[in-house]
Amino acid sequence: MHEEDDEDKLVISPVGPDKAPEKKGIEITVKKNNGSQAARHRNTELEKYICLKCRYKFTRKVGSNIALRCPYCGTGNVEKDTFDINQAIRDSG
Repeated sequence: MHEEDDEDKLVISPVGPDKAPEKKGIEITVKKNNGSQAARHRNTELEKYICLKCRYKFTRKVGSNIALRCPYCGTGNVEKDTFDINQAIRDSG
C-alpha cells in the first residue's frame, strides 16, 4: 500500500471579496484509521470501583499502572464495586 492511500488531503482556501480563490490555502493531511486502535479499546477489560468517601463510581483498565484514586474527589479510599443488580433482585424475592 502506498503512503498516499493512507492519507486524505484537505485544502482550506481563504474566501472573501479581497481574497483570490486561486491562492493556496492551508493543507491538512489526515491519516486514515484502519480500526485496529478502536478494536484494541473495545477488547480492554475494565474493573468497576467505588469511592468510599464520595460514592463516585468509575472504571479503569485491568492492570493499570496509575495510582488507584477517585477521579472525582482524589481520595485513595476506593474499593472494587462488586454490586450486581441481578443478584440483588434474586436475593429480594
